[in-house]
Amino acid sequence: MQGPEVEASDNVGLVTQEIYSTLPPQRGPGVKCRLCERTVARHEWSQHLSDPGHARKARLATYQQALQEGTRDKLGISIITGDLDFGVVELDSLKDWPTREDSFYVQVDEDGYWIKNIRMTSTLGSFADFRDASFQVRFSAPVRLQPKITYSLKVTFDPKGNRGIHEDRVEFTFDSPSKGIQFVIIREVKATVTVPAHHQQLSPLEEYIRPKRRPREYKSSVMDGVKPSNFERQKIAFRVWLPEFKIPSELIEIFGHGSTESQVETILNMFPEGLDHAAYSDFWQVLLWLEEHQMNKDMENYDQIDTQFSVRLRRNYLYVSLKSVSKLPLKFPLEVPGLAERRPSVIVGDSVLVRPTNSPPGKWFRGYVHGIQQTHVSLGLHPSFDYPPGQKINVEFELNRSLLRRMHWAMRSAYAPRQTLFPRPGDVFVHGLAAPSEQESLQMTIISDKRIRENPPQLQAVTAIRSQRISPQFKQEIRPGTGKTVTLVEAILQVLYRLPKAMVLVCAPSNNAADIIAGRLRMFFYPSQLFRLNAPSRAKDLPRGLETYSLRYDDGSFMVPPLLVLMQYRIVVSTCASSSLLHGVGVPYGHFTHIFVDEAGQASEPEVMIPIKLNAGPRTSVILAGDPKQLGPVIRSPVARQLGLDRSYLERLMSLPMYEVKEYRGATYVKLIKNWRSNPAIIRFPNQMFYDGELEACAPSSVANLCVGWKGLPNPGYPVVFHAIKGRDLREVSSPSWFNIEEASAVWYYVRDLRCDRALGLEDQQIGVISPYRAQVRKIRTILGINFSDVKVGTTEEFQGDERHAIIVSTVRSSLDFVEFDLRHTLGFVANPRRFNVAMTRAKSILIIIGDPDVLGLDPLWRQFLNHIHAHGGWRGIRIPWDPTKDVLTETSEAENLPYDAQIRAKSEQDLRDLVARASVTGLGVVDEEDELEADADQHWHHDE
Repeated sequence: MQGPEVEASDNVGLVTQEIYSTLPPQRGPGVKCRLCERTVARHEWSQHLSDPGHARKARLATYQQALQEGTRDKLGISIITGDLDFGVVELDSLKDWPTREDSFYVQVDEDGYWIKNIRMTSTLGSFADFRDASFQVRFSAPVRLQPKITYSLKVTFDPKGNRGIHEDRVEFTFDSPSKGIQFVIIREVKATVTVPAHHQQLSPLEEYIRPKRRPREYKSSVMDGVKPSNFERQKIAFRVWLPEFKIPSELIEIFGHGSTESQVETILNMFPEGLDHAAYSDFWQVLLWLEEHQMNKDMENYDQIDTQFSVRLRRNYLYVSLKSVSKLPLKFPLEVPGLAERRPSVIVGDSVLVRPTNSPPGKWFRGYVHGIQQTHVSLGLHPSFDYPPGQKINVEFELNRSLLRRMHWAMRSAYAPRQTLFPRPGDVFVHGLAAPSEQESLQMTIISDKRIRENPPQLQAVTAIRSQRISPQFKQEIRPGTGKTVTLVEAILQVLYRLPKAMVLVCAPSNNAADIIAGRLRMFFYPSQLFRLNAPSRAKDLPRGLETYSLRYDDGSFMVPPLLVLMQYRIVVSTCASSSLLHGVGVPYGHFTHIFVDEAGQASEPEVMIPIKLNAGPRTSVILAGDPKQLGPVIRSPVARQLGLDRSYLERLMSLPMYEVKEYRGATYVKLIKNWRSNPAIIRFPNQMFYDGELEACAPSSVANLCVGWKGLPNPGYPVVFHAIKGRDLREVSSPSWFNIEEASAVWYYVRDLRCDRALGLEDQQIGVISPYRAQVRKIRTILGINFSDVKVGTTEEFQGDERHAIIVSTVRSSLDFVEFDLRHTLGFVANPRRFNVAMTRAKSILIIIGDPDVLGLDPLWRQFLNHIHAHGGWRGIRIPWDPTKDVLTETSEAENLPYDAQIRAKSEQDLRDLVARASVTGLGVVDEEDELEADADQHWHHDE
């Protein structure tokens, strides 16, 4: 028998030849690859076959065939029992009945065969020494098989109390000395330790069906519908109109052809000097058009074919009877299945194209969204739209370009001082910048929050901003839990106390962040002094305390006040996007003496430039606050990401010498380093990995040590838990987002145990659950809804800036043959260092992570973190499947010239090759690479308006 490498290598070629030699002749310019399910241009076919990704799929195809062949009975030997399934084992039953037993039965037709060996696959290979063996077989010596005699093999299942999915393979090695052959027959064994009630509650409603892209129809004519009334009324307030900034035709040609790498190279050739002051506006505009091009492609994924309007007359549906007066616009309720997941993101004022399927091709109606109710939107269509009962329609969603146009508008603004966009160390001396002295700090006799006096970095930041001894860009670099909001609010108050004529604009990328700042400021100002500016399209979700600080129309929609009214407020708070409304109604450049941008690390540079370039003047001071080590901008275009659109303005400035040199601290930037939130054990690893060990744990012991000694901790003195569980990746219906029932069930148990421990005294509101996948968020909300409805469950983005006493993180992705999964798709958001940092720094008293170590261990950051937890005694569940004492290679291995995750996969793939060789057959299954829609299923659309 040949060695495993020769066997696998030869079979790859055979299977690849078999797959492609039978390709039927196809007309047209493309050939569909049966392995990758992609259509490839004929002139690129040879290149496609040699592509590393395709070659890997071919290899995996041979391995799958190997395992399938290995399960077949052969040469007169039969293993009567098929795969051995112990079924569902109820978790609670393990207390009284910890193990289970079942048997395989073997028969042979003729004499001369021996059972030479029987063993579990998990006991072999690179990782055997570190894996739990949930199934055991007893085999002491070779056995000669006699015809017509049935031999039994007992298999014992011992999960060791661990919940989740347990799977393994039994390898029966048979030998015939007379024939000189040896071969293997494989059988799978499996069991699921779970809570049946949770499985029943959370199981997929329908099987997942991958959506197919469909070319959009040509539009010969589009009949406009009726916009919401507030959009029409708002027009009278604007003096400057927002230009269109449509994608130039020559760029559409570039964007529509070639690979990501070739497009990146083409655009870099357009800007030989890269991003500099001369090309600043042009560079960002090209990247914004790239992003728009991708967003338009993404919107196509949500088109609907042969659907219908909802005609059920319920209170929550906006529906006008078909007998209404024909001159009135009809408002039709359209169901949008992914609306709750923001697939797509739809807000009031957006447009949707509708065409009755029986109408002439090309003739469409544009409906505007008047209202949103759960999974439905209400469309205002033209009075001539005819919709008889039962009529089918086609629906296409149009991209809301407002934010993109505002960013373009900012880029074309004449305000573009070099010291703001590209500051240099020399600017420190030109402007006479210096860190504030102790005497200047003492001059602040009135401080609203007395704690700031006891916190030197906070006091330094407030003093520097107050004294105006700052550069045009003063950066407040924030670490998690260090009192950023307190510092920012105090700085704003000090500016207004000291400068009676000061006018302040405060912005943030999201409504939530802007509401938090406005909510703090309202404690110090009357509605005549502070205004919370909201976009007309914003949903009616403004916090109650800010109602008197905003203006609405009689229908409840938000209003932008006239110019003279706006200019009377000392403070205006808005999102970065909505700050363009100030310029639109005519607020002159330089009206604001200070512009504060909170959470500046979350927004792209063009977005942050909306409040700056459309509102600042030569004397305006700009203050940025944020943490570039946490959530960054959400960019959908892979080309734009590679060119830097996903890098915030704050992060770019941080890389400049003016903000890196320590002697400039206090003059151009301040780092807040005292963490007032978390137990030291919770922030220890993020502190080492992201903040150079500068964070100081200062949380009061009553909070930090609340859960120390809790009975649910593996190590009573260490309030961090990693619960290792093997679950199963699931999807349902048309949502490509993943969920994991076993992890959701484990979350329920942890929430119950935390809530029911009277010594802790935790309420629902003090517990948070984070998952990177929207489907998992939905499932966990379902399972917690009856008993623990006030526990906050959300994605990582929804927890940015938030904190809870207890945080539980469900990582979701799980794979037993994890070598089959591509890291980008397997880990999704979990393998993003910024999202990792956010999720792991929200907890005050206890942090619990639930996940599959095999999958998480592919990422070097996660592997280091799991080693860290294991070393401190915080591990629970199945064993750590590697040596946790070995250093993790975070760089490419020089010996193997492979990235870290690829090295781990290579070892696993070698184990599979060895199994192929033992079975003397070919193949392991093709992994169908997920398309762009599935890869971006949990990407957030920027919709905060």
